[in-house]
Amino acid sequence: MSHIFGTDLIIFICLIFIGIIVLMIIKALIHFVLPLIGAIVVWLYTGSLTLAGVAFLAIAFLELVFKKL
Repeated sequence: MSHIFGTDLIIFICLIFIGIIVLMIIKALIHFVLPLIGAIVVWLYTGSLTLAGVAFLAIAFLELVFKKL
């Protein structure tokens, strides 16, 4: 019974932390979908990567502001 506090517990805790980190990364990537689509549309329409970058930042900022409301 004392073996439960050995390597099995350490591996279990490491896997829990890895799972939490993976879920946080997936959640962050989902929030970038809308700005990415906006940047792609601006890039296809104008052909300028600079304007696409500005559009990405603007949409991401607006999404952040309106999510806090």
